[in-house]
Amino acid sequence: MSDSFENVLTLSGGNVKGAYQAGAIKYLLQEEKYEPDAIYGVSVGALNGGILTSLARTVHKDGKPDWPTIADGLLKVWTEEVTQFSDLGYARSTVSLIWTVLVQQLFSSSYRKFTGLVNMDKAEELMYKSVDGDDLKNSPVYYACGVIDMLSGDYKRVSNRDEISADLLMRYMVASTREPIVMDVLPIEEGVYGDGGARDILPFVGDPVTAKKVAAIALNANHLNPERQQEDMYRLLSIFDRTKSIMINEVSDEDCQKLVNINKLITQTPPIEYKLIRPAAPDEIEIDRETFTSKDIHELIERGFERAKREKWKT
Repeated sequence: MSDSFENVLTLSGGNVKGAYQAGAIKYLLQEEKYEPDAIYGVSVGALNGGILTSLARTVHKDGKPDWPTIADGLLKVWTEEVTQFSDLGYARSTVSLIWTVLVQQLFSSSYRKFTGLVNMDKAEELMYKSVDGDDLKNSPVYYACGVIDMLSGDYKRVSNRDEISADLLMRYMVASTREPIVMDVLPIEEGVYGDGGARDILPFVGDPVTAKKVAAIALNANHLNPERQQEDMYRLLSIFDRTKSIMINEVSDEDCQKLVNINKLITQTPPIEYKLIRPAAPDEIEIDRETFTSKDIHELIERGFERAKREKWKT
């Protein structure tokens, strides 16, 4: 890539912790008047970025995107549409899992598809309700989401500047939110795609792209909380969540360090100004994806806002 941007917003994954990200975005867009012209995201960051990018095509003031109002549109999705796990999906029953894994996988020649530990059809419906595909594709703001091809293992970045249809772009955005094993991965074109966050936590960082300012919002602290996790180690979904956290934590640390060293990686004058927004401790962003409430979502939004307020711009 040889793109050049003024202000880049890069958003990591984190499932319902995306509410924390939304709070940080609110601070950036409303209090600091940050105006991104490029948004990169993986997993829930791809969704948050998609909502922002699609609204940027239609919500204008003085002929350009009205970012404070756009931030309110993002918050409206989280506060009104995501109030409990059943708004997004449901955990599959033990009987259903046994049938899928033991019967269909081993004995059925006509159907050999594992559809994940949880059904996320409602989450997909919410994505299509919250993001207009045509507006995402034709937005004045550059948008890119990251996915992993589960067949080749390759990481793929898909943008609204690629020569693909709006429908296909939306399909990739949905795939970016699908955590393998926990959720159903999506066949698209010649591949089968899932959450890109396992390979690239903070997309854009380290790319040969120039920018004047980069705001990055990561949804994990630089260490884990062993005391809290002891309570949930016998719940299947919690074990998968913990395993993923362990695997991606090092990747996240590396990406965050790349951002700190970004002016060494991308030589330009003047140097890039950056702001890294990341929880200081695990307790700051802990939430149970199966039992969360509307109150939990509002608290995460507030915490994200306060963290963004504390962090400073650096060079």
